[in-house]
Amino acid sequence: MSNYAARGRTPPHAIMGDDPPSIVLIKEEHQLFRELFDRVEAAEGDALIALAGEIGARLLIHMKIEEDILYPALKEAIGVEEVDEGIVEHQVAGALILDIAGMTGREELFKSKVHVLGEETMHHIDEEDSKLFEPRQGGMEAGQDRSRGPRPATARAPRGALRSPRFHGA
Repeated sequence: MSNYAARGRTPPHAIMGDDPPSIVLIKEEHQLFRELFDRVEAAEGDALIALAGEIGARLLIHMKIEEDILYPALKEAIGVEEVDEGIVEHQVAGALILDIAGMTGREELFKSKVHVLGEETMHHIDEEDSKLFEPRQGGMEAGQDRSRGPRPATARAPRGALRSPRFHGA
């Protein structure tokens, strides 16, 4: 069992007292992704299809918020190269999400694709937590909230609220 969620409760992944509000929100979402991908391992059939749909929809929203709001501010704090790598990782994840969404969920490789999406996502969020958001590694300074534009919380959906029409017969 992967146990991503347990790893998310330890530094640098855990929410720290000096994390700015924008980083707290992102880390909360990261923890939710860890929990969802932990559930993928045991899921089968319709449960796996629904879980894959929720993960895909949530990741697309999460990535859009990071790219539009957080990453531009981080470029100033940590430099272009690290942020650009994150954008490329988002593009790879987006392509895999679209591939999964185009499946019925009954194909032989369906679960493997969702698993690989999880591995890639965990790698990405581990890097964000330890490199981009961690001041001791050259990321955002403690107490620094450099996010611009609308609050990311406005795009947040309650757990279970997002469903891909492809996975639910629409």
